[in-house]
Amino acid sequence: MTARRRRAVISQLEWILEGLDAGSGEWGDDAAERMSPDYASRLAPDQFVSIARDWAQRFAPVTVESVQITGLSAKATVSTGIGSMVVAIATEENEPHRLRSCLVAPLIPAELAPRLPETFRPEDFGSDLPPGRRLTVFAGLPGTGKSTLAERLGRETGTPVFAADWLLGALTPFGGRYWDDLLGIAAEQLTHLAYRQLVLGQSAILDHPVEDPALRGRWASLAAAAGATFSVILCQCEDIALHEARFSARTRGIPGWHETGSWSNVAQRRDAFVPWAGADVLPVDAAMSIEDAMEAVRRFVVRDLQ
Repeated sequence: MTARRRRAVISQLEWILEGLDAGSGEWGDDAAERMSPDYASRLAPDQFVSIARDWAQRFAPVTVESVQITGLSAKATVSTGIGSMVVAIATEENEPHRLRSCLVAPLIPAELAPRLPETFRPEDFGSDLPPGRRLTVFAGLPGTGKSTLAERLGRETGTPVFAADWLLGALTPFGGRYWDDLLGIAAEQLTHLAYRQLVLGQSAILDHPVEDPALRGRWASLAAAAGATFSVILCQCEDIALHEARFSARTRGIPGWHETGSWSNVAQRRDAFVPWAGADVLPVDAAMSIEDAMEAVRRFVVRDLQ
């Protein structure tokens, strides 16, 4: 990022924060110049200013706790008279880097939000569940082929496939790109969806990197408590050059989600990936043909019937 662009992004964030802290007087007179034409067509500048002044009446004074600048976006965590808030903006790529979006939302402490158990038990399910249900997880880093295999198995078996990237892409219009721990958010969504499927007596396929050992244990307990067969297809790519090539070339067309991302990020995650082994885990290398990989997957997920 150039220093000039960074200063422009910071200037836009500071302008929003000034409005939240004051929200009256001359603030907002330049809103039409600050907002991109597309943003202004969706939210009139005078309406934007009115909303910001309403926020100021509710939240001021605000104190900035942290600021994060990423590319054309910026996010600040602020403390207010009613608790902590997140303020996130996105700006245009070209100068003068006008505002494309702005999100102001409260932060709810994780410990105050109800959620499903970290470890599931049989009493979390009913007693009349049918046999033959399966929870199949396709795990592994981006670019290892897990989504391709998950979708193939879903089509063949008629089992719903829930994928992290599709869920996160759907959240982008609501400011999802600015949230912390996106993979954690996706994991919680997938846990809810899988739990619901199993409660209904149905199977589910999950598509997520599953790098966190705690999440691995949580999903294993979910399947065990429901009396479902738990299968993990661990997609990997031992050849690092092949992995980078696959990652860089993929195009998936997921609405709201990026096509590639950063290979340097994936390379770091390769080094940090915690091994996953066991009777429930089938390693599949991306160097295999899709046909060979699918044949191995088919045999593995029905192993309890053999």
